[in-house]
Amino acid sequence: MHIIDVNDWELQCFTASGDLVYGVPCAASFDERNVFLGAEALARAKIFPQTFTSNYLYQISEAPLTRAVGNLRTYADLSFKQFEHMREKAQVREAVFLVPSYLQDQYLGLLAGIAKAASIAPLGFIDHCLACAYSLSLIHISEPTRQAEMAYALFWVEK
Repeated sequence: MHIIDVNDWELQCFTASGDLVYGVPCAASFDERNVFLGAEALARAKIFPQTFTSNYLYQISEAPLTRAVGNLRTYADLSFKQFEHMREKAQVREAVFLVPSYLQDQYLGLLAGIAKAASIAPLGFIDHCLACAYSLSLIHISEPTRQAEMAYALFWVEK
């Protein structure tokens, strides 16, 4: 199992033991034949600004991109490409997603669908704030209560 941290600057994937196995900025660029992601896209941003886009992960939808990125026409297409890249590089097949608490159910459904399409089985969603507080021991609760709280925070996705 892996843990995928969904934020709009950098898509990160960790092993269950906390090792970072993928950390790529949410940036994309293209030329006539290729789509570039992450650091490669950032390096091209100043030279080819008209082919560059970033901060697209929180905008997942079927809405068209302001500027198409190669053959990718929507925010969902672009996010799928990044998830596919992550699956190939990190060998991730299933994951729990860390997400901000303000994301709506519709977005979480799209995120789960894109992950499934990229052959990453979504196991559920955990709120960033709760995960951070728990990992920093900012919340001190008994084991039975902790399990109940984590069950509340983890929204399982149907497989």
